[in-house]
Amino acid sequence: MGELFGVQVHAQVCAALKAGELLREAPKRWVQSGIGIAAVAAALLVILFKKPLVALIVLIGGGFAGLWVQQHAFNSWGIVLPMLTPLLAWTSTGLFSLGWDFVLERRQKEKLRRAISSYFSPDMAEEIVRKPDSYLRTLGGVQREITVLFSDLRGFTSLSEKCAPDELVRQLNQYLERMVEITYGRRGSIDKFIGDAIMAVWGRIRDEATDEALAEDACLAVETALKMRDGLNDLNIDWVRKGRPPLAIGIGIHQGPAIVGHMGSPRKIEFTAIGDSVNTSARLESATKQYGVDILVSQPVWEKTVSHFIFRSADLVVVKGKKVPVQIHAVLSTCDIAPPAGLDEFEAGITAFRTGHFTRALQFFKDAAIAGLDDELTHLYRKRCETLIAEPPESWEGVWVLKEK
Repeated sequence: MGELFGVQVHAQVCAALKAGELLREAPKRWVQSGIGIAAVAAALLVILFKKPLVALIVLIGGGFAGLWVQQHAFNSWGIVLPMLTPLLAWTSTGLFSLGWDFVLERRQKEKLRRAISSYFSPDMAEEIVRKPDSYLRTLGGVQREITVLFSDLRGFTSLSEKCAPDELVRQLNQYLERMVEITYGRRGSIDKFIGDAIMAVWGRIRDEATDEALAEDACLAVETALKMRDGLNDLNIDWVRKGRPPLAIGIGIHQGPAIVGHMGSPRKIEFTAIGDSVNTSARLESATKQYGVDILVSQPVWEKTVSHFIFRSADLVVVKGKKVPVQIHAVLSTCDIAPPAGLDEFEAGITAFRTGHFTRALQFFKDAAIAGLDDELTHLYRKRCETLIAEPPESWEGVWVLKEK
């Protein structure tokens, strides 16, 4: 290094000759082999290491290792080893592989996002794209603790016989669009449309259901139902103003285990949930017609949401096709709204009714009606009490059996 005079160069050559340590240039096949090995190794590195950050660190470390080999070969063995082209092959192949892997991953994520965008809300779709393993595990069929909401329009079949097809489809699409927007806004997933009915689900792709997660799902489902009620009221105001008939809705919500997965045939397949929990929520939706309310929830949902919403006891009932009684509750409003007058008297009547004190229960229901809770559900229990007083049952457990779906 630095300035050398000719005599010094001669002296160095003579010393190297005497010691037998003349520099030797590495054979070209070494360099050519190094280029091939570096390129293949860099590609395998990116393929085998699925974590880009780890692969990038190894690529940088490999570059420094090549420079160390070059220096060690020169100092220890007197070999001039050209490492520029092997290092270029190593670096360029590695960076190209990382870039290509990134492009493929983006394509796969976009494909997955498009595939699930019709099933899940946008924020849930993004969560699946970030953590696809949990979603992919469900495709073959797994058991999940889910919350199911069933909603259905009342009298829509008879309405379809009176309205023009184009007008009916326009009105139905307006309704479905608003309901989907409300569901997606509360992290729900639209499982399917069944005519004018909607099946929404929470918790289908979650691996482990903690108590906090289940409580959150239940609250979101009940909140969705209340927002559906408000959304339909807004639509009815607009429809009546335009001369269209108003619509009514019934909603049932239940939480429990279900089987989740891809189901169907190769020609038509869908990601859905089946099981007793789904059937129960559908039965609750149908039961809203018999109780004169628009939202019914099961006991598991009520237990997780009672501190957030105002409920009204509906019944202890055995629904059609079941043997085990289910305690169901009607949803009135959120807790920031005052409960309706007469609710305390009505609940006292429910307690007396279930313990078999029908005369006392009848008086409580009359008091509730006088206080302001004079609606179809109160009248239903007044009629039940009058019937049971006239014809006392031989045994009574407070359970009512629904004969209809």
